[in-house]
This record gives sequence, structure tokens and C-alpha cells, in this order.
Amino acid sequence: MNGPGEDGFVVRANEPKEELALGGSDKMHRPVEVNLAVQVTLGTHCQLSLRVIRVANTLLDRRFSFPLLFTAALVFLVNASPLLPAEDALLATSEELKWSIASPIEGTIGFAGPFVGVSSGELVVAGGANFPDGPPWEGHAKVWHDDIFTLSSPDGKWKRVGKLPRPLGYGVSANWQGGIVCVGGSDAHGHSAEAFFLKVEDGNVRCSPLPALPVPVAMGAGALVGNTLYVAGGQESPTANRASSVFFALNLDEPSSGWKELESWPGPPRMLAVAGSLNGDFYLFSGAELIETADGKVTRRFLNDGWRYRAGEGWSRLPDLPRSVVAAPSPAVPISEDQLLILGGDDGELFEIAGTLRERHPGFSRTPLIYQAKTNSWRVAADVPRDLAPVVVESASRPPVAIPVTTGTTRWKNNRFAIPTGEARPGIRTPDVLLLEVLSQQP
Repeated sequence: MNGPGEDGFVVRANEPKEELALGGSDKMHRPVEVNLAVQVTLGTHCQLSLRVIRVANTLLDRRFSFPLLFTAALVFLVNASPLLPAEDALLATSEELKWSIASPIEGTIGFAGPFVGVSSGELVVAGGANFPDGPPWEGHAKVWHDDIFTLSSPDGKWKRVGKLPRPLGYGVSANWQGGIVCVGGSDAHGHSAEAFFLKVEDGNVRCSPLPALPVPVAMGAGALVGNTLYVAGGQESPTANRASSVFFALNLDEPSSGWKELESWPGPPRMLAVAGSLNGDFYLFSGAELIETADGKVTRRFLNDGWRYRAGEGWSRLPDLPRSVVAAPSPAVPISEDQLLILGGDDGELFEIAGTLRERHPGFSRTPLIYQAKTNSWRVAADVPRDLAPVVVESASRPPVAIPVTTGTTRWKNNRFAIPTGEARPGIRTPDVLLLEVLSQQP
């Protein structure tokens, strides 16, 4: 089975295709057609769904067929079109969120699933995986890495300062007391339960062991709430035919007490969800559920449900997200005291044909979603611009900045957040580093 964070949503031609999942936690597409939905928000209550593509699977199997080329071109035009809601819609203004890009990680093609954080004031990217010899559809293998990179300022130069204990990626990471807690993940041999504390100081790297998870977890979601690190969902092994519903907590003030297994959320098990931390609560959004069919194949359901966990009270269901955001950068970015921003993610619309589109895949959504805790509601932010100005002058022919998936987020430099590297489109990484500066918040 292919999936996000494993081989970049690529469906290889010699493997069975999976069902394409869309939107809600109980809605599945029939595999005989592909639908691209374009939603235009008209005010706060009315949505217009426009179905613009229907292509039979038999046509999609022809790599250079006219219908497929037409599909790819139409997908590109739809994603590129400025289909923005009217002024009376609940949108984040361009003055509220300022996007830019920092220095790319030079000498690399980028990494999916790296550990991300800040140590001693420096942005840290460690581990992850990519396809250094060529794309997976040409038969090239995925390679896990152990390199640790740091960046001292947005316009600085990345430095390779050391290595992880071993190649590792697709784990959970969180900033803590001047370093980064790294939990779980995977390598070429399987999934991991190990945890450690990574600290970079004066160019020196120190990795100190922490209690291991009760079970291996890769592609889980995690966030720090106060002094407690929560880890939810994921996958326990590369061959698992079901996602996980585990929910663990570790008190970082007393790590020797070990991980505590807590009651799971009432919804489906999931991997590649988005975590969040706000006002002492833990949040869990979207993700992908794995479902085994009667013929032994595994299909994927793209979820759009949301959950809040409050210590002492348990789980509460939130309003559904406007769309699925599988593998979006995690944790969600706290842009105010009561708002969490989720950037991009995969909605599942092109999942089944990703292996056929290959390099013609248009990438992932540029439209952030914002959860408002005060009103328990969602709103849609303005698209991330395609022509972001780099902090370092580069070639005028620079391609548009992609919106990555399978990467982390971290607060860096006051009100600025960094979203480094990740997967730009199926099987293709990016060395770019997105920066988000929060200038103001709506009341």
C-alpha cells in the first residue's frame, strides 16, 4: 500500500489502486471515477460545490492520453485561479498573516517527515526521508537520513552540525527547555518507539534518551500542552492494515514516570493527522483511516473530523473541517490566543491518480484553514501567495513556492513560525522554508 509519508501519495502502476476518499469521516468515492470539487464560499452559510472533472479509470491508465493531459491542465488552472470568497465571508485578511521564505536547505532536495524545532535560538531540521536518486515512479528507493541542520537567521546559511543516533523520520517533535523532544518515527527497517531529547549548543549536538513509547508509532500527531507531550494515532508497523488509535502522554517534568496511555478519541483510528495545542487543551484534526476490504486490499478514508482533549474532562467533538487536511504541517500554528491555523494538507481528491499524474501533479492546497476556539467554528484564510519574496535574492526564474506536507511547524523568532522542507508533491521534496509572521488578529 502506498500512502502519504510513505512514498508521497504515489500509486505505482504495478500495485493495486486504492479507493479515493473525500471529505467526511464516512464518505467514500467509488473507484470508477475521479471528481475534483471546487468550493466557493458565499458568505458564512452558503457553499457552492462544482464538480468539474469525471474521468474513467480506464482512461487514467493511459499515461499520455488526451483526457489525462486535459485533467492535469484543468487541475492546474483550478488551483491557480483566484477563487476567493466575497468580502463578507469570514476570511483572514492579508494584513493578518504575512508569508515569506527563508534560505533553502542548500545541497539537498529536501526531506519529508523531519524532526523540526528550535534549539538555542536556531531553527533545526533533523532526519527525514527522500528519493535522492530519482522519483519513485522510476523505481528509485526511499532513503532515510540522520543529518541535523541548523539556521541561525532567515537570511543565513544552513549548517550541517551533526547526526541523529540513526536515520529516522516521520516522528513527532516538540520544543522543550531549549531543545527538541523527538518521539517515534520510522526507518528503512520498520517503525520505532524510541524517544530522545535533541539539543544543539555552540555547534555541538547532544541526544539524551527519554522513555520509549509503549508501542512503535510513525506518522502520528503530537503537541506539547504545558509540560505534557501528547502523541495520538499513527501506524505501528509499515505493513499494518489499520491505523492506530493510541493516545499517550508524557510529563516532561517527570519523564522517569514514563508514558501514560489515555482514553482514545471516540472517532476512527488515523494516521497523518494534525495536532494542536491551545489554552491548555490538545487538538486532533483530520488524518487518514485505513480500511481492509473483503479481498484483502487496504483502502484509505480521508477524514475531516476534529476533536479536543481536556485533561480531567476527556474528548469533545468539534465541527467538521471544511475539507480533509491529511499530512498537513503539524502541529497547527497558534496565530492568536484562540485560533489555530492549518496549512495545506491533502484532501484526497487526486490521491488515486497521483501515480499517474506524477510530475504533473499540481501540489497541495494553498488555502489555510483557521479554527476559532471562542466560537467553535472554522474560517478560510486567503491563499498563500505563489510569488513569495525570498529573504535571499535568488534567480528570477525561481519556481513558485510549494505548500508542503509531511513536515513540522515551530515558533521561531518572536511571532514568526517556520515550516521547513517537506513534500511538495507526490514523491517530490522541497528544500524551501516557509515563514509565517502574525501581524494582527481579528477580534
